[in-house]
Amino acid sequence: MRECRSQFSFQARYQLFRVLSERNGCGSTLRNSVRDSPIFLFTSIPHRCRCRARQWKPLVRWIVCRNSSRLLSQTDTRLRSCGRYKRCRNDSELWVSSRGTIRRDRATNLSPSPRSGGDKYDVAVVGGGPAGAAAVLELANNGLRAILLESQPSPTCKIGETLPPEARLVLRSIGVWEMFLRDGQLPSAGICSSWGSSEVAERDFIFNPHGCGWQLDRAKFEGLLLRAAKKRGATVLQGETVRGLRRVEGIWIIELNSRSVLASWVVDASGRRAAIARRMDVIRIILDQLVSISTIAPSGEKIESDNRTFIEARPDGWWYSALLPDGRRMLAFQTDAEFVKGQQWRDPRWFRTKLAETEHLSTLLESEGSRTDGTCYLTSAHSGRLYRCFGEGWVAAGDAAQSYDPLSGQGILSALTSGQQAGRALSSDGPKISQALLTYCAAMESRWKRFLQQRRHFYAMEQRFGHSPFWQTRAVTVRHGSQ
Repeated sequence: MRECRSQFSFQARYQLFRVLSERNGCGSTLRNSVRDSPIFLFTSIPHRCRCRARQWKPLVRWIVCRNSSRLLSQTDTRLRSCGRYKRCRNDSELWVSSRGTIRRDRATNLSPSPRSGGDKYDVAVVGGGPAGAAAVLELANNGLRAILLESQPSPTCKIGETLPPEARLVLRSIGVWEMFLRDGQLPSAGICSSWGSSEVAERDFIFNPHGCGWQLDRAKFEGLLLRAAKKRGATVLQGETVRGLRRVEGIWIIELNSRSVLASWVVDASGRRAAIARRMDVIRIILDQLVSISTIAPSGEKIESDNRTFIEARPDGWWYSALLPDGRRMLAFQTDAEFVKGQQWRDPRWFRTKLAETEHLSTLLESEGSRTDGTCYLTSAHSGRLYRCFGEGWVAAGDAAQSYDPLSGQGILSALTSGQQAGRALSSDGPKISQALLTYCAAMESRWKRFLQQRRHFYAMEQRFGHSPFWQTRAVTVRHGSQ
């Protein structure tokens, strides 16, 4: 038996060979094969690992067997794929416990050839939010065969309901502006804010050359983008989670719940979690630990409600509110994750207590006759970015590449813009893709610097709550330049 030297004991090798050779009377077959050819190739992790009771751990991570279909069918073995692969012809993987016992499972090929099985696409976009939809629309508009993979079976309600007037430029560019106007979204007249002062400052969109802003039903808006992508010829798979991802001979093999997909490029539009970039071990730089606790208040008794966005600063964070197209009102409290620890934020009574501490927003809800009795949700709202937003065969867009403080109000617009730019870069001619991606990266860097300047400016405006840890943290961040 020839083997690759690695850190596991002779006893483990002996136990493995004994199990394979003694069960079901197939020892002679295995021993003959050992004499004739190298039957095993071992690579492993150190065998001195602490294992909990009944918990399987690999002593031998890879066991590559020549003629495995003939040999392993005669043994009481369990074949299992653990999500990592080694290229080898006609080979299978065995999963071995800490006791050297091999478990039974169905045979699984290691690293199948990218030319066999699975539909082949030019680009696979992971994530069905605004960035992913904009990317796949741009790709489809340029004649590329693209597929969008979304883990949710249908669009869900999300925070981030304000679309600034400038968004009409990118919506018109990807060809969905007319569909958007017919979708029944709510026009917004401007923004009201109590920031840096107890007085309310108003900023109307009437002087904006692009017209009014919009308050969105996010689920409806994202559904519109996905329908438009399907009409342009893109493939949209919803309810499919990426279970495995590997690159073989320049082709990505993406394993989903029920199928495999092959693609030359992958766009990571999976949001702040950056699922694809994280698999590439790309570092994510995070500026803060901002979280958002949100709920939706039902329609009030008042028929006409204020459709402007409301922002109000408080000692332990700041509030955001927007009217939805169906008359309900979104309320969100932004604070640090450290503050939430030990708080009963899931309880609507806790949320109402915090809301009652506001000066203007609570008055607005009372005037509308709205009540906050619904379920509260906590989501991450931190500002951060990837150390690099593209690599060999992949590129990140939207919150996966750069996530912005909700105070900027640019989250959805930036996601749409970066998604379109990423799709445009990948639509370039083969030799020009590298230069196009460098241009895309430079645009993202420029956008990040502008965001840091705006973030520094707006948090420095609020001087009333300098004693609060929330504002003290941001004052330190601002002083050091928010790098």
